[in-house]
Amino acid sequence: MSLFLEVDLSQGESRIVRVLTKDPRMIALARTKPWEYDDHVNTARIIFPGQPITKSQRQLGKFTNHAGNYGMRGKQFSDKLLKETEGLVVVPPDECQRMLDAYLGANQPILDWQARTRDEVIAKGYVEDSWGHRLTFKYEPASDDLYRRNLHHALVEKGINPHELVEEYDRKTMEATLNAGKTEGR
Repeated sequence: MSLFLEVDLSQGESRIVRVLTKDPRMIALARTKPWEYDDHVNTARIIFPGQPITKSQRQLGKFTNHAGNYGMRGKQFSDKLLKETEGLVVVPPDECQRMLDAYLGANQPILDWQARTRDEVIAKGYVEDSWGHRLTFKYEPASDDLYRRNLHHALVEKGINPHELVEEYDRKTMEATLNAGKTEGR
């Protein structure tokens, strides 16, 4: 006798991301039984409002979940759809961006989690899971010096002389201070 068993985590990645947000509403959704709540259908309802959801729209909801959860933008999402569906699903980048914006607009805690994760990587140079395993990112850690060098480079690229900008800022700050003193002295 042969037994074949298929295991499906039922929207596992979406559920994990929802828990990582630490948002009580998101955690409650992640804990909902799969036959009571389908995250991909919910996303399809967000990106196709007022329409009965078809199987292909649910699939686009699933793709949108994954793209939104991991910070993709419209162009990358459009390219991924084209690749993963072997050219069967073609959605222009601007429409992909609209779908992502709708999904993330309805799921602000996911954006908050992404921002916290980025901040952690910038501050520490790594992210760490609950078991203490680290994923290290090799780059110069963020610092005031790094910020200033990058700002200097960006200004120069735009044809702005950073030294003149600082002098102008200092001059305006001094004028504002003097003007504030004149106003108080009246």
